[in-house]
Amino acid sequence: MMKSTGALESSTISRKSKRYNNVVTDQRKVMAHNDQRKINKSNHLIHMLYILTILSLCIPLILLSMIEHNPLKDQIKASLFNKEKVEKETLFKHENLDVETKNDVSVIKRYEALPLSKTPALLGSKKGHIECDTKVDFLVYWNDPQGTRDQEFLSPFATKGKTKYLSFEPDSGGWNNIRISMENLFVIAAATGRVLVLPPDSPKYLLTHDTNKRMRGFADFFNLENKGLLRYVSVITMEEFFRREGGENGRLPIPSEIHEEIISASKECVKLKKEINFCQRLYDHLLNIGNSNPQVQHGSTCFIFDIDVFEGRTISEDNEKRVKEFCGDRTIIYYTTEFEAPILWHFRTSKAKFRILLHFYSFIFFTDPKIDNIFKRFVRDFLHYNDAIFCAAGKVIQSLKKNDAIYSSLHIRRGDFQYKRQKLSAEEWYSNTKEIWLPEEILYIATDEKEKDFFNPISKYHKIYTLNDFWETAKLDQIDPNYLGMIDTIVSSYGRAFAGTFRSTFSGYINRLRGYYNISMRSS
Repeated sequence: MMKSTGALESSTISRKSKRYNNVVTDQRKVMAHNDQRKINKSNHLIHMLYILTILSLCIPLILLSMIEHNPLKDQIKASLFNKEKVEKETLFKHENLDVETKNDVSVIKRYEALPLSKTPALLGSKKGHIECDTKVDFLVYWNDPQGTRDQEFLSPFATKGKTKYLSFEPDSGGWNNIRISMENLFVIAAATGRVLVLPPDSPKYLLTHDTNKRMRGFADFFNLENKGLLRYVSVITMEEFFRREGGENGRLPIPSEIHEEIISASKECVKLKKEINFCQRLYDHLLNIGNSNPQVQHGSTCFIFDIDVFEGRTISEDNEKRVKEFCGDRTIIYYTTEFEAPILWHFRTSKAKFRILLHFYSFIFFTDPKIDNIFKRFVRDFLHYNDAIFCAAGKVIQSLKKNDAIYSSLHIRRGDFQYKRQKLSAEEWYSNTKEIWLPEEILYIATDEKEKDFFNPISKYHKIYTLNDFWETAKLDQIDPNYLGMIDTIVSSYGRAFAGTFRSTFSGYINRLRGYYNISMRSS
């Protein structure tokens, strides 16, 4: 039977439609395939860029890791990854707290001073002053007087009733170890309300440059008669302590059989056992008549002041968490009322096991942030070097910065440093630090290296100075020769950038001073 014309046309259209649909489907498959190829190619490029980016970051780190035992590795990293032009940085004017802007890549990068509304502890305070025959108050970082809040502060941990005392032995190491230990004991005495008994003057390691005065005490380097300091903590000599408490009517009488030796050693003492004023005989007696410190051990303990624990309550969860974060793996020692009872609290800090070689803000923690900051200001404002030291340092800095010159600084430890791997050659020093310095920038080097020719590999590229170059300018021949290392720390702390010796407490103190001067840590 013949199909109708309409049926034929419908059949033809149906076949054409199927062919069309098949063609369209094929085209779509091709387009989809091409699109997928483009996506794959794009993803491949992204992956390649990602790998190249990772390599660009890792290669410098790999190269750095190949520099075995390099104490300045972190500084090199900083120069590679934090290198930036210092433009329009604020300069802190120490004289009047004004801030000015300077468009200069060579200025010292400083933090801007906060307004008084955000620093209420400054209300009523005034910048200190340095007595000197030239103006060097730009070096003042402390307040004298302190703000009203600090002047009115009374420690909630202070002992009540009759006078109690705290004595200690100077650290057996170099000056900056002695200073670090001393700062901790000043803070503990001030917080607990105990009278601080100073060790008698004695020969100090590497502080024997003045042949006319071998015996040295803390009063030779710090102003311990400052009224603001004495408001926080009473400070007396060992001789005064025994005059008060060591007699027949005192609370801690000296036995008659050792009376002469103890009185003699309380004035000045030496390390020779055969001498009548043997230091250790005195310290053993102090241990016998008082309580030893609460098992404070070198590097393995932390000392915590929490008002809840002190008053017999459970420490809050938040404070307990903060204490654990502060102490880490160290044993936590809380100050409690049990420590109040002894008349004398003696710290054996000259003994290896009981040394305190952590900066006070790494060893002592007050869970009340306000109190913690008060004692940080206490150390900053009162335990700074005396005017003679700052006066000489200021003259050196003024000479270095003559005609608007810029200088950076290094501490290169060479002499008796116990960490032998940190004693680098001058070539290594320059190779490790050359990215830090500006072209032809003046470099001031604090060092115990006697031969200046040692620094020739550095002087090829920079004009270098050491403290010896300023003997006449700073009248160094007229001051205590034991001040020279302390002057070095101040001059070094004021440089545009600073590179120090790893593990050195001398370098560590320079970095703290740079913080006091509001200098960014990115430049250290």
